[in-house]
Amino acid sequence: MKKEVIKRDNYVINYIKTKKFKSCHIQVLFKQKLDVKEVTVNSLLEDFLQYSSYDFPSRRELLIEYEYLYDAYVDGNLTRVGDNLFHKFDLDFLDPKYCDDDYLEEVIKLLSNVILKPNFNNGDYTNRCFEICKNNYRDYLTSMREKPMKYAFNKAIGIFGKNTSTGVALDGNLEDLEKTTVNDLKKAYDRMLNNTECYIYIVGNLNKKEVVSYLDKYFASIKKYSNNNTLFINNESREDSLYIEEIGPFKQDSLIIFYNLDLKSRKEKYVSSALFNFILGSGGLTSKLYDNVREKNSLCYTIFSNFSPNDNFLFIGAGINKKDKDLCLNLIDKCLSEMINGDFSERDIKDSIKAFENKLKNISSSIDSILAYNFDLDFRDRYEAKEFIEVMKSVKKEDIMKIARKAKKNVVFLLCGEDNNETN
Repeated sequence: MKKEVIKRDNYVINYIKTKKFKSCHIQVLFKQKLDVKEVTVNSLLEDFLQYSSYDFPSRRELLIEYEYLYDAYVDGNLTRVGDNLFHKFDLDFLDPKYCDDDYLEEVIKLLSNVILKPNFNNGDYTNRCFEICKNNYRDYLTSMREKPMKYAFNKAIGIFGKNTSTGVALDGNLEDLEKTTVNDLKKAYDRMLNNTECYIYIVGNLNKKEVVSYLDKYFASIKKYSNNNTLFINNESREDSLYIEEIGPFKQDSLIIFYNLDLKSRKEKYVSSALFNFILGSGGLTSKLYDNVREKNSLCYTIFSNFSPNDNFLFIGAGINKKDKDLCLNLIDKCLSEMINGDFSERDIKDSIKAFENKLKNISSSIDSILAYNFDLDFRDRYEAKEFIEVMKSVKKEDIMKIARKAKKNVVFLLCGEDNNETN
């Protein structure tokens, strides 16, 4: 699996040829500066662009076109890295060798139609689609209260990263949504198109010359723009951790803990911390958190840890009962103390490395994993797979203990169900 980079004045094409799949994929990325005031309108914009276009002004017409092109489909979402916001548009389609000669051009034309010909000037069609998308988005934001772990995470990270991009939830909020107009959406679209860098990824068994020529034909109107926003954010630590408790209509109590991680070198950010996190809480049944909190003490439904090298944090999430909160927190502290004191074996390290090796061997097993891997290389400053494993094998026990010592507790957030709060 090799990537070839083709640079144009106004965008960069990344061509990844593979014969593994019967489908192909094109992803278009727009990278811009994150603005907290525009998160909600940007999220609504993603939905609006996918719902219809100028040439296909109703959802029904667009779906008919998808079906005509053998279920080709455009999907979109937002992603953040550091101070960068990415608009992602993904087109999944059948390998053109199974279709008519003009199929490849037609699907790329459709992708450009969705992205570059928005449904802004179709009168009643525009207003109708806008209101449908706004209602759907409103329902989504309301339903967030039905997902306690995600809701608790968003609240906790908002407190942890209050003064940085880290704390910005890309889901947006109801208050901003209600104020958003079609004109606001148009302005957000203009910013996305004119104040961003554009990157295009191609994955599949496609003729490079042919697919690049169609991209050049249908995406020529994209403007050239350059930005150099930071990839890494350092969030303020606290001398004493902050404890916050919120009560809501939930059946399960959710515990979220955020820690600052002062990661300096590239090796610390991506390798030593990955091994630390795997042994602590992301290694499933073998992790310390799972073994000590769930298996030995039956204190939670689920427990895990994860970290962000770009935001310098570790977080631990657990589904618990409020009455077990103190014991659960003590056991989590005990697991971290064990990591600090080196209470894990060389076998734990070797097993962790083996797990990462197996994961990296499977990068080419799906188009999604290929895209995610290349996104991390290009926008998160991560190691190539081979170098990553080589560096990982050089990590010593003391390197992992050093990461554990860097973990400083910042925010403890407990989301309690109303019924649980009454009985406990």
